[in-house]
Amino acid sequence: MRLSRRETAAVAVFLSLAGCGSPPPGPPPTIGSFGDFRPATGRPHYLACPQNYCIARADQITPLLSIRAADLRNIVRRTLDDEPRITLLATANEGLRLTYRQDGGMFGTSGTVTVEVVDADEGVSGLVLYGESDGSDASGARDRVRDWLADINAAVAHTARR
Repeated sequence: MRLSRRETAAVAVFLSLAGCGSPPPGPPPTIGSFGDFRPATGRPHYLACPQNYCIARADQITPLLSIRAADLRNIVRRTLDDEPRITLLATANEGLRLTYRQDGGMFGTSGTVTVEVVDADEGVSGLVLYGESDGSDASGARDRVRDWLADINAAVAHTARR
């Protein structure tokens, strides 16, 4: 079978774009406890954490919220499970720790985010989000964590208004 010039050009463009994709994803981060966690060196990352909860220096401080941990976990699941190109990879600690992977699409950066609901006190909880980017720039992890926090906080505020 012989291809026309147009078909040959289309195949060449497709193959060149296929090579522009993100590198293969690394394994999700292994985190025993955020209390003694130190981010891996060499991978772009971003850590958002309540004050004095993580031993590693947080890039962003997250607030404690007047909501039970189980309710916050449910809000996180509903919010993130509805997002496009997001896959739940693992759960731990009775579902209070969730590890997700987001495909960046054709022009975005893919990466993983571990979300942990912190059961701080009776009726008070918080969030830790640790994102790693597959790209070489930390802005992908930062933007993803900030966007997810904004979406989750909006869902919490919406729930509180009911």
